[in-house]
Parts: sequence; C-alpha cells; structure tokens
Amino acid sequence: MKTDGSGVQILPTWSLSTTGVTVTSPQGVTGPIGIDFKTSATPPSGTNQSFTFVQLLNGVQQKYITGNGVTLVPPTPTVSIDKTYPYAYVYPAETWDTPSAGLPMMNYGEGWETFTATMYLMWDPGIPPSGQSSCTPAKTVQNADGTFTPSTSTCASIPVPLSSVTWHWSGCAINQLVNQSNGTTYTLSTTNGCPVQTLGIPQSSGFPTWSPAS
Repeated sequence: MKTDGSGVQILPTWSLSTTGVTVTSPQGVTGPIGIDFKTSATPPSGTNQSFTFVQLLNGVQQKYITGNGVTLVPPTPTVSIDKTYPYAYVYPAETWDTPSAGLPMMNYGEGWETFTATMYLMWDPGIPPSGQSSCTPAKTVQNADGTFTPSTSTCASIPVPLSSVTWHWSGCAINQLVNQSNGTTYTLSTTNGCPVQTLGIPQSSGFPTWSPAS
C-alpha cells in the first residue's frame, strides 16, 4: 500500500539485529551498538520531507537481591517516552539503541534489568504553514558528548506513523562470591528466574501516545 503514488511505503519491513560492535555515528559518537533498526521505507524525492523515530518505554525496571530482601528500582516499571521527542536518528530510516545495566555492589546477591520498548518509524511530509515556502520538521541530534539536542517543528504537518516494532532486552548478574575470569565475582545468567533476551516482531501502525512528564 502506498500514498497516492509518492512511493512512501506503509507498514515497511523492519530489519533488527543485535551487533555488539563498536561504531562511530555521523555525529561523532563512538560506542557499542545494542540493537540496530533499519527499514525498507522509501521517501519521495524532491520534497521537504523527513523520516523520524519515536521510542516509548513499555516497562523498564531493575531488581536487586540483598541480605535485606528484594529491592525494585523504580517500584513500578517505567512507562514513558525514551529520552527525547523525536528519538535521535543515525541515518535516514535507521537508528540504534544500547540499553545496559551496571553491575550491583559487591555485597549484593543478584541484580537484573528488564527493558521493553516500542520503536516507531514516523514520516513528516514537511508541509509549510500558509504563506511560507519552507519549514523544518522536528529532529533530535545526538552530540559528540552523548547529550541530545531536540528541535521543534516549524511545519504545519505532523509526523504520521508508518510502522512500529516492540522489542525486549534483559540482563542478569549472579554473585558467585568468588573471583571470575571477568575480574568480578559476577556471572551473567538466564536461569534462576532471570529474564531472557528476545527480539520483537513488527506491529501494526498507530500513533505513539504517552503521558506528559511529571
């Protein structure tokens, strides 16, 4: 299905891959990639249009086990927009994410994090306000120091969703109480109730919605 012959593909296919390699983005940010989002969507040429991304956190939470029992951080899983609106893109129709969790303190018995999110591919036709010849769609740039600089759209049009994908990451560390080859007393695990990492599948299109930050 396409929009009036323009070549904008609705419900494009996604290519998801976990890489674990260190790369440098066009903005000069160097680091490992956790997951790479690519899409087959093809924009029309010769217009002031742009692709953009929005990622919503569906549930992010850490759990720690100590001699005093179980601690959940935060007490209920985080449900919010991820970082900024829109999500920073790497290349047109491609972006990355690298969720992670640090090791617990050495006197903890176990620590894990579970991370579930939905990434949306959005398209803004870049229609200028009445009486203006041009406009700039909203975008977020990741700076070389890792911070983000979002900009507000000056267009009359709004981004529309083309497709989305829900995905999950998790990590679990068990304290073995003896030194390990990694230089700590912790080992990674997917047993003993630890969450298991999985990748999602494409979802039907729909507008991302979230509550304002409190």
